[in-house]
Parts: sequence; structure tokens; C-alpha cells
Amino acid sequence: MMHRTRNGSTLIEVMLFLSIVAIMSTAIVGTFISIQDARIRQQYMSEVGQRGAQLLGTITKNIRASEVILSPQTGAPSSTLALQMSQNSVNPTIFIRTSSGNIILIQKTSTAALLGQRVTVTGLQFINVANASVAVSFDMSVMLPTIPPRTYSEHFEGTATLTPKKASNGGCATCSLPVCSGGLEQWQYCDNGTCTASTVRVGC
Repeated sequence: MMHRTRNGSTLIEVMLFLSIVAIMSTAIVGTFISIQDARIRQQYMSEVGQRGAQLLGTITKNIRASEVILSPQTGAPSSTLALQMSQNSVNPTIFIRTSSGNIILIQKTSTAALLGQRVTVTGLQFINVANASVAVSFDMSVMLPTIPPRTYSEHFEGTATLTPKKASNGGCATCSLPVCSGGLEQWQYCDNGTCTASTVRVGC
């Protein structure tokens, strides 16, 4: 009586095959995750560069369009910039950094946050150079979604000069200078030829 030999895989061969598949799968998944992480990091870093340039551009554009630097005083650095504008609808124009690292733009009685949720600003500084130019500098940061998370920062700086023109203060007499009091920015705006205290509350 003849015995036929059965062709099949032994348990060891099956386990070896499964181990190889597991190793290859792990390597493929790891590579995919690394590529995704690199893409996300690049996206976050690019966002910092774009938003930093936009913020610097917004600030310098308003400086060039202003009549007078209300604050800071000449030679004194400050984290708040207040500008007297010729157009009453945007007078005064004020830039303030909040405690959370956002930048608030005040124009007369309207306010707008200039940054998104991911990026923050630190080290914001305005220097009034001889009451004709303003030097601006700040660091913009983002928390990268790495393991462990780490912070990526870029430094931005620039200088803008006022466009010479006759100061009008928006059609009013001299109003009180903007001031930070009790953690809130207080300022006046021109309303029908009268300096009026703003009731809008912005942290400073």
C-alpha cells in the first residue's frame, strides 16, 4: 500500500510568513506616518511664514497711511501702537496684543482679531523713531503636531514711515491719547466733531 505525501505548510512556515508580513506592514505604515507628519509640519511652518508676513504688511500699511503716531512716544518701545488717521472711519487705529497671543486691530469703534487659532505672537514691539517712522518686530509661533509636540517660531521685523500730510485728527480737536488702564484699552474717537470715549472693551 502506497502512502501519498501531502504538500502543505508547517506551523513554523506559517508563523514565519506572518512575521514577515507584520514587519513589512509596520515598515509601510511607519513610512506613511512619517510622510504625513512631514507634510503637516511643513504646512504649519508655511502658515507661520504667511501669517507673519501678512501681519507685518497690515501693520506697516496702516503706519504709512497715518498722520501722527499717538503712542508710543519717541524712542520708547511698546507692545501697543496707536495711530491718528486722516479718515474718520478708522481713527484712531490701534494694534494690541492679547494675553493669549492674538493681535487685535481697533479702528474707531470696530475690532478684529488678526490671527487664527493655531498661531500666536510673542515679543511684539513698536518703537517710535523720531515721530516719523515705526520699527516693528515680533515672533510668531505654532505648536507642531509632533511626538512630543514642539514649538516652531519665526522672527519678523520691519520699518515704515508716515506719509507727510497735514494732521486733521479726523475732524476733531485733540482727543485724549489711548491708554491701557485696569487691563483694558481706553481711547477716544471723533463723533460729529466731538471726542467721544469708546465703550468697546479690549484687553491690553
